[in-house]
Amino acid sequence: MNSKSKYQQYNKIDIPTVFKTYVSESFFSNCISCNKYLLEDDTEYVIEKVINAGQVEVEYSMCMHCVEDMRKKMSDESINNINRYFELNSGFLSKRYDLLASHSTNVDDYISNCLFKNKSVHESDEYQFLGHCKGKKLLLSIFPYMVCKEAIEEVQELLSAKTKDELDDFTNKHFGLPPDLKEILKTRKPVLF
Repeated sequence: MNSKSKYQQYNKIDIPTVFKTYVSESFFSNCISCNKYLLEDDTEYVIEKVINAGQVEVEYSMCMHCVEDMRKKMSDESINNINRYFELNSGFLSKRYDLLASHSTNVDDYISNCLFKNKSVHESDEYQFLGHCKGKKLLLSIFPYMVCKEAIEEVQELLSAKTKDELDDFTNKHFGLPPDLKEILKTRKPVLF
């Protein structure tokens, strides 16, 4: 079995609390960009949460159409750099395949350690969770995952000025953030791998 077919295999579970809204623990129901309703059975979307010092600072959901539109706005340089980062840090893939092969449906198995670094969520002051959902189900594949601050910073260094400007525009458009959180997101842009 080639790695592409392994990557496409997944299990579905009910969306756990960690991938629900922080305030009400309810489902993310609409795309942050186009406002599309997300809870139809065939609608795929991504959830991203930024956690700092144990507090959820930013959280949102985005339909796959808007994720793809956002990726198209990234420079070729940024995309190539991110792809190279994945290749250089690809040791995580074998661990993820082993996890999928075990048919684990415990979301903590997927998000307890950084996807790229050997660092647990408990050792990290700042990190991001990403999940891929379909309707009211969380898909277990390469997603969900946690990315620690160190990996986020490494990826940010790989982004071109054009891509950073696009991500700044996204942040400014969708988040009415106080200055201290804007400063955090200035150095830690949304991941959207």
